[in-house]
Amino acid sequence: MRNLSVTLLTLALFISTGCGGKEDTVDTADTDTDTDTDTDTDTDTDTDTDTDTDTDTDTDTDTDADTDTDTDTDTDTDADTDSDLTGSTVVSVTHGGVTVCDKTFSLSGTPYAGTCPDCTFAFGISASLTADASTACASTDPGYPGDWYMTALTFSPYGDYTDPSLLFWENHPYYDYHGLYATYYDDLYSMFSDAVGDVQERWLGSSYVYNHDDGIGSPPLPSRLVGWDGTNLTWSFQKTLSSDLVEPYYDSCGGATEDSEADAALGGAYTATGDILCDGSVIDVWTVTGTAGQVLGVTVDTVSDTSNFDPEIWVSGPDGCTLMEADDSFECTHPVYFECSSISLTLPADGTYQVVVAPASTGCTADLTVETGVAAYALTVDLATDPGLTLLADSVAPEVEQGVVISASGAAVVHVAP
Repeated sequence: MRNLSVTLLTLALFISTGCGGKEDTVDTADTDTDTDTDTDTDTDTDTDTDTDTDTDTDTDTDTDADTDTDTDTDTDTDADTDSDLTGSTVVSVTHGGVTVCDKTFSLSGTPYAGTCPDCTFAFGISASLTADASTACASTDPGYPGDWYMTALTFSPYGDYTDPSLLFWENHPYYDYHGLYATYYDDLYSMFSDAVGDVQERWLGSSYVYNHDDGIGSPPLPSRLVGWDGTNLTWSFQKTLSSDLVEPYYDSCGGATEDSEADAALGGAYTATGDILCDGSVIDVWTVTGTAGQVLGVTVDTVSDTSNFDPEIWVSGPDGCTLMEADDSFECTHPVYFECSSISLTLPADGTYQVVVAPASTGCTADLTVETGVAAYALTVDLATDPGLTLLADSVAPEVEQGVVISASGAAVVHVAP
């Protein structure tokens, strides 16, 4: 019984541990191949690996590493080694204090093709007119300064003068036109050709002049000054070309002025009185206004035995041309050695006319023996309408000095090749 019991126990243990059913092996040992060690190789070891081996590592072979052949090294050979000049100049002309010519030019220069011994630099100049405020600047105009002056100062061809050039010396020793041996510092010249091809030079100025003969140095003429700092050139020039005596209130305008045929005082509703030096040094200028076709009557007469004189008158039209003059037309109210004057004139145009009263001879008394003093007169105007009789100029000189002055000023930037 004991052996049977052991045998049964042994069999029971065998059944429970070794040869049992499938259900138990599935539930306990979990021996299927899905052990989470799947062989799908998705272990992030894919060949991409994000190591950017795509050859675009910013080492692209387009060689645009600023190694192009331009390299900003200015291989155009211009490296400011050429000589050139750029600038401008203003030239004006005044006639009797009135500006009649006013021109501005731009200047550009190229190295002078000829020879210029010891020049610091020399340029052939091309000038272009950039502004012109002139009222009269032609060779036929009164006071015109002459073609060579205009060529020299504007560096532009004028008339028979051509090929303008600019010459400059920092130190220029030579004999000046006074015969003195001198050194001119920053010496500036304008050069051009004349009608027959001869070379003409004109001195524009300097900054300093040292006269070796007397050991004295000073700036040049105040009207001819030059400045130079190694790059910037400046200059100014002025010269009085002529001086004439002119009559600003009398102008025949190229024709003959008509003499008045009036032989009496003409009377009129419009009167004025004036006084004037009777030595002939001054005149009085009056104005009246009328219309074409009206007849203008003008009379000048004495007013006192102690202030009488020998008067004359003339009338000028709206255009400034003197139309008629009168002297000795009738016996003065307060007689003098000569007679008083009157004019009767048909007005040729609408506008304002000038009536001038002047002593025809010196003297302030009836016999004209006293040549100094003040004379008195009465002026009477006869016109169909109110002439607006007005004193325009009181005791002004009948003649004035009318000079012609030419001026120039310029500036330029200069590059000189080493």
